[in-house]
Formats: sequence, structure tokens, C-alpha cells
Amino acid sequence: MRAYIWKQAGFGDLRKIRYLIEDYEPRFDPTVIRLEDPIPTKDDNITTPSLEPRKEFPRKYYTAADYQALYKSGELTPTAVAKAILPLIRRDTSPPGKFSIGWFDSRVDLVLKAAEASTLRYKEKRPLGPLDGVPTGIKDEFDIDGYRTTLGSVNDYTVKVPEGDSISAWCVRKLDEAGAINMGKLSMHEFGLGKSHITYIGSHLS
Repeated sequence: MRAYIWKQAGFGDLRKIRYLIEDYEPRFDPTVIRLEDPIPTKDDNITTPSLEPRKEFPRKYYTAADYQALYKSGELTPTAVAKAILPLIRRDTSPPGKFSIGWFDSRVDLVLKAAEASTLRYKEKRPLGPLDGVPTGIKDEFDIDGYRTTLGSVNDYTVKVPEGDSISAWCVRKLDEAGAINMGKLSMHEFGLGKSHITYIGSHLS
């Protein structure tokens, strides 16, 4: 069905019109805006980015490094983070969460299961890596075990597989293997045909 929609909408036709696009420089998205360390170096006034989380310079969003430092210190747990975020993003509560418009669906049971497993790993000092326990979200165009795939439409494009097999996309499986906590599916324009293609991966706890 996805291939049919792609063909009918003519999404691939631009590839045939080389003269319209060959004179343009390629873009490599997403563009990453680096947060700079406000302390100047000893040599000059150029600021140098810090890779370590610094509590004296609070950010609007926690970085993966911030989360891991807090988890390792025992000051915070992945379970506590998941429980803090869920009320903000759930659509099935009354009223819906403050940021629920950005989320298509969140399976509380799956989120807490992943968070509790991560919490146990940190307690036993065996985290899987820098993404273990870090909250994230997956756009609705990717298949994920336990979730429907709609591509932002009213249709159901969930992959059908034999019972017991995984439908999760390769990139989703890799995030799972790294211990990242998938908070749910992110909303998207119908079939991705909108202008505001900005996906936030991370969480806001304020």
C-alpha cells in the first residue's frame, strides 16, 4: 500500500527532472545546532563546547550525557523520568497532556517496562551505553512492536507478520538494543505531506 501511494502521488518524479535540481547544492539534514560552553578558553575569546553535563549551566532540555550522569550518580532513575514525561504526552487522559499534540500514541505498559529494565541495569552498574535510559520518540512512519502505523492518516498500514515475530524497523530495534526508552509514536502530517517537518527527539521536564 505504501508503494502504491508513493507511485500514485508521483513522489519519485522529481528524480527524472535533473535539469531542475542538478544546479543546487545538496543539503544534509537534520541540521544540528551546537550548544556552546559559555566559558572562554585561556588562549582567546572563542568558546569551546563541553561534552560533559554541567549543572551550573542548566539547559532547557537534558542531553543524553546529562541523563547518564544523573543515572550513574543515583540522583535520578529512568523509571522516574518516564513517569514524569508520560503525563505530559498522553492523549488518553482527561485532560490530555500538555504536549500530547506531538504524540500519536504512547503505550504506558511498554514505556514503564523498558524504563524499569534500564533502572535495574544502572542499579547493577551494567548500563548498555550512552543511550541507556534516555527517553526518545519514533515518528509514525516507522513500524514498532505494539503500535499501529498510520503514516499520519486514518488508515492502518501496520505490517502483518506471523505471531511472535517483530515488526519493529531496524533503526527502532537498534535504539531498543541500546536501552533507549521509546516514549511512543510521534505525530506527523498525513503521509508526510506538510511543511513543518521538525521532529524533536528528547524530552522536556518543566
